[in-house]
Amino acid sequence: MKTLSAVAALMLAAAVSAAPAHPNGAKLRDTPSEHPAQTAHPLHGNWQVRRIQAAAPAAPLTVSIRADGHFAVSGGCNGLGSSYRISGSRLYLAPAMSTLMACPDEALMQADSQIGRALAKVGRYRIKGRTLYLLDGRGKTLIEAQRQPETE
Repeated sequence: MKTLSAVAALMLAAAVSAAPAHPNGAKLRDTPSEHPAQTAHPLHGNWQVRRIQAAAPAAPLTVSIRADGHFAVSGGCNGLGSSYRISGSRLYLAPAMSTLMACPDEALMQADSQIGRALAKVGRYRIKGRTLYLLDGRGKTLIEAQRQPETE
């Protein structure tokens, strides 16, 4: 089981470092956004997920959006992540890769499934105060998250 988990983790790391294609076939640029990496973007940081499609997540989840153009989700049973690109209020998430560990805690596996399905539909974002809203293409809130304090 540990070997399978290690292989899955290596596959996730390799997939995240490659620039995967967006679902519409367009390759995401190596540049994460229209903002240089050294300029902090309001999306960058850690966000504690409060709601996924209007319901509390099955387990505590954190979305980390990094300046290097990658995002990761932690807190469920499996690690999940990929690359992203920002253009105005548009947020292009490449299809997420996930480790495939079996987890004895059903709530953690359910949280993985909830966040994965919602992330696949994200097309826009909005930030109001310390709250991030990840929206579908029509503006419907898919994920609501609260900014976490920065740690040194």
